Amino acid sequence: MLDSGDVLRIDQEYLETVIPGVKRPVLVVNGSYRGFEAEMVSLDDDPKADQPTVTVKIVAGKYKGKVVKGIDLEDVCKLSN
Repeated sequence: MLDSGDVLRIDQEYLETVIPGVKRPVLVVNGSYRGFEAEMVSLDDDPKADQPTVTVKIVAGKYKGKVVKGIDLEDVCKLSN
């Protein structure tokens, strides 16, 4: 299917969130650090918060080495190795 270029339409109800593992590569897809590759430092599941947040460490670019806390889990995606 990858070689044919076919496009699939899948309703969101059939998808599920994949939570990246700690020390695994992620890409920040929204917010101030959008587009930066990072490493997942921790999943910060605060019961008082509306949704879980993560702490990441930027691994490339001008913010390399910077630890960023409080990024919504929805704003990062798992990167394959």
